[in-house]
Amino acid sequence: MANGIVLVDDDAFIQKLAKNILEKNNIDVVTLDSGKELLEYLKIGTPELVLLDIKMPELDGFQTLEKLREWEKSVGREEVPVVFLTSEDDIESETRGFEMGIADYIRKPFDPYVLVRRVDNVLRRKDKLQRFYADTMTDRLTGLMNSSAVNNKLHMLCQRRTGYLMMIDLDYFKLLDDIYGLETGDSILVSLAEILKRSLGESDVIGRMGGDEFIVFTTALKDEKELLDFSEKLNEELKKEAAEIIGKNTDIPIGVSIGVAYVNGGSNDYANALSKATKALKNKKNNGKQGLYLYEEHLTFDDNHTDNGKLWVALVDDDMMNLKVAKRILNNSDIDVTTFSSGEELMAFVRYSRPDLILLDLNMPGMDGFDTLKALQRQSAEVAEIPVVFLTSEDDTDTEKKALGLGALDFIRKPFIPEILTIRVKQTAELLKLQKRLSDEVDKKTKENEQLFLNVVSSLAGAIDAKDVYTNGHSSRVAEYSREIARRYGYSPKEQSDIYIMGLLHDVGKIGVPDSVINKPGRLTDEEFEQIKRHPVIGSQILNNIKEMPKLSVGARWHHERYGGGGYPDGLIGEEIPEEARIIAVADAYDAMSSQRSYRSIMPQDKVRSEIANGSGTQFDPRFVEIMLKMIDEDTEYSMREL
Repeated sequence: MANGIVLVDDDAFIQKLAKNILEKNNIDVVTLDSGKELLEYLKIGTPELVLLDIKMPELDGFQTLEKLREWEKSVGREEVPVVFLTSEDDIESETRGFEMGIADYIRKPFDPYVLVRRVDNVLRRKDKLQRFYADTMTDRLTGLMNSSAVNNKLHMLCQRRTGYLMMIDLDYFKLLDDIYGLETGDSILVSLAEILKRSLGESDVIGRMGGDEFIVFTTALKDEKELLDFSEKLNEELKKEAAEIIGKNTDIPIGVSIGVAYVNGGSNDYANALSKATKALKNKKNNGKQGLYLYEEHLTFDDNHTDNGKLWVALVDDDMMNLKVAKRILNNSDIDVTTFSSGEELMAFVRYSRPDLILLDLNMPGMDGFDTLKALQRQSAEVAEIPVVFLTSEDDTDTEKKALGLGALDFIRKPFIPEILTIRVKQTAELLKLQKRLSDEVDKKTKENEQLFLNVVSSLAGAIDAKDVYTNGHSSRVAEYSREIARRYGYSPKEQSDIYIMGLLHDVGKIGVPDSVINKPGRLTDEEFEQIKRHPVIGSQILNNIKEMPKLSVGARWHHERYGGGGYPDGLIGEEIPEEARIIAVADAYDAMSSQRSYRSIMPQDKVRSEIANGSGTQFDPRFVEIMLKMIDEDTEYSMREL
């Protein structure tokens, strides 16, 4: 195995000896003289392991490790394993090292076998941790991608490919578990996963969202007829396999309900498509399970509730008398009520339904009111934003503070006084409606302005790309990749939107470069290259005039700066380069290599990956290289390229 490690020791003989031992065992070694040199080296390289001497002048091993961890945290870098080297047998120092998080100790003078084995052990542990991370992306039961992995995959795919997004739900799964046991239920889930894998195309994406829900993005199925045929065959095969598992005489109608949304690869983003597929699934389950429903814009989706303009309340209480009394009071005031006897029932209900208000009993067996409220808040934003009012017979200030602190809107005391119950519910609903109307109006105007701005920006980006016959769609792809890197790095939705626009306009300065230079198939002369190098400055001058978005020019001016120096137009280095420009630089280089050019075809994915990795610390910020490499590794079909 060829693993690169860094050895830090102020003793030249120790460096030479250890390097000789390790390289004989096919372990590459870089030697450094001090902790200060190590901290500088890590800005341009990422070793597998650091061997760090404790006793050194200026910065000793402990001080170096402390500064290393501070730096890693500040730049978002994963911690590199550190092994201390020491000639002392000091329990106190050893304990201090382990408390600081070192991986091991190695004694000097070195025993060659011990040195190699200890280094090998640390590297193997790191490899296991990396494999464990890969395992966390896989659903253990079915072997499919888990919800986190499939959501990340589809987030970008739905913006770039045309196909169908399907939400698939195993009907009567809870009943199946209750009657035949969890092991049988798991076997049915595994069978469904296997049927999906063999029924769909190789490039289709399949994941398990959790429980009895699966998600599929398919380009293999081309129209509604093929979708319906797929649904019919899927149900037929599942019934056959289920009969082999639990017998043919079961009364449970085993099958799947499917909700489908069309994805056009342009106007639909993943969240929008997922919402539509989920609504279509709910519509199917409400109108006869086992089969498929394709989303239509006119659908309404209230479970046992028609959109009649009335206030709709979900009432949760384990006391049947309380349910009956409260429902009768509210119905008499023209308020629709759906009742539940537990928090678990409510959670199943809100998967597909959105009442205007939830009245939630505080004291219940199983999930109490607090547990249920927390569970609601862990769901999608659409569910988490449903207002909750607690019902309680207690008069406890601490409980009330806790509930309000968790996000409950109000308390209603039991036993109910009809007038008070009705007034509190209506007042709460009216306040929420007013807030929503104001919020919707603001959102509407904001989105209209943003969309207008985005349309202008997209048109301008298209005009820029049109100057270069070999960069069709380049700006939009760079914008998408930049936004995805920013999302994974932790940018807010607003910041992601900003960097997307910066990415769209990063090459706006090419509008001032002659077409003959941009489209020249052969090597550029020095004079022509100088003309090309002017486009960042031209771009920033154009975009600086847009005062509403002061940072808009950042990507245009500095996306050709190099993290290690030597870029243009200003020769900035490292953190001097604005962060957004460092992100766009990686995205821009990736798309250049994964697109057709006048002088070459699209580069193979492994070659692109290698070039990006080799540029870490020199051309690119290592933090954003790591994210880009993960995106490449997840893109097993090489869909992130010019199509």
